[in-house]
Amino acid sequence: MNDIGPPPGHKPAPSPAAPAGSPGRRMNRFVLGALAALVAAALGVVLVLPDIVNDRAVPTSDTVVQPAPVTPEKAVELAQGRRTAEGILARVLRAQADLMENRVDQWAPAAYDAALRTLAEGDVHFDSGAYEAASRAYSSVMEQFDAITASRPERLAAALTAGADAYDAGDADMAARQYTVALAIDPGNETATVGLDRARNFETVRAHMRDGATHMENQAWAEARRAFASALALDKAYTPAARALRDVDRKLADIVFTRDMSAFYTALSAERFDAAAKSLNAAARNRPGAPDVKLARQRLETESRRATLANLRAEGTRLTQAEQWTRAADTYAKALAIDPNVAFAQQGEKQSRDRAALDAGIERFLGDPTRLYSPGPLENARQILSRALAVTDAGPRLTGQRDRLSAAIEDAITPLRVNLVSDGATDVTLYRVGPLGRFSTMQVELLPGDYVIVGACRGYRDVRHNFQVRPGTVPAPVKVECKDRI
Repeated sequence: MNDIGPPPGHKPAPSPAAPAGSPGRRMNRFVLGALAALVAAALGVVLVLPDIVNDRAVPTSDTVVQPAPVTPEKAVELAQGRRTAEGILARVLRAQADLMENRVDQWAPAAYDAALRTLAEGDVHFDSGAYEAASRAYSSVMEQFDAITASRPERLAAALTAGADAYDAGDADMAARQYTVALAIDPGNETATVGLDRARNFETVRAHMRDGATHMENQAWAEARRAFASALALDKAYTPAARALRDVDRKLADIVFTRDMSAFYTALSAERFDAAAKSLNAAARNRPGAPDVKLARQRLETESRRATLANLRAEGTRLTQAEQWTRAADTYAKALAIDPNVAFAQQGEKQSRDRAALDAGIERFLGDPTRLYSPGPLENARQILSRALAVTDAGPRLTGQRDRLSAAIEDAITPLRVNLVSDGATDVTLYRVGPLGRFSTMQVELLPGDYVIVGACRGYRDVRHNFQVRPGTVPAPVKVECKDRI
């Protein structure tokens, strides 16, 4: 099975009809004569035997040798032997036609040529009338043809293996020949079809590989990748191309990863945390789970938290100095949400909440000083003022608030003189003070506030007046007289 191609000058054995003029092929009509001779023995011997002798005669250059006489029994034996040989030959010729249709000359030329030689020997025996020897030769040919047909799977496997080995060894021509043999055995074989395409593309693939190697040496990574990808597109099973493409892809990934990590650290050092996170995410997509990415992410979180806390601390300090206590408290609360153990935020929030409450308390009285005209709120204002005065680091806002609240309290406890006018007959009562009796004019000292004065006189309707006493103003005279009779 080491056949690699048909032998030069090979000619297939002739078909059964080809040697029709030979002595052996003319034997049929004599067989009929022999059978007739058995019916009419004497006449048959006289008529048939001379013809047979004449047909079998082999002339020489000088003399003609007369064949031995053929008995009727021998004639019958010869006819039967001829039919047997012809039957075997018919099967041989059919098998030969099948093998030729399956291109046997391409995948088993030596074995097929040996069978043809045996077939030629059988033809010689047949033509000489040695039908038994011809039958043996034809049977041997049939056995050889059967062996060739049975060897197809083994020859196919051998051709595929030889093709693959030749390709791996870089012998594309030999690989192409072996895959061609395989396709002659099995025209639809996918492995052979792919292998033949690979062999035909081998030189182009190698050219792409050489280009890729040159680009790699020059660190032209993108060009190298294109070359290796072109090689792999032509031969998807070419392992060196796939390996080279993986290598250049890893190199490109290393370059991109290094670029992204460098951009990350540059942005981090400038505290551009959004840009740093974007670069780090790009690096993570390139190498998910890389230790460098994990450490960088931890550093990003630490630095971002540190910077955020520093910004919140600065903002809290600014708001504290501006005595914007509510906003300062909210700022420190944000810092505590990031890290509940941050001391500056703990202290800052408490101070800011206390000062915010103090500020709100003062503003309530400054916004409505009339609340101080009642004893309860007045006492509350005095307590708030006491707390405000206890603050040692009061800023301009608190200092001004303390002064204004102190003045408001002082105004609230400073009485003002009010002139009352009546008719001397009306009994006058001033709520929050008491009965004033009858008078024509009277001066009273009243604390700032809202007052009600009532007049009563027998036979007249009572009168009632509301008036206000406010700091910084001169109260108008209040007149109380009962004029309407009942």
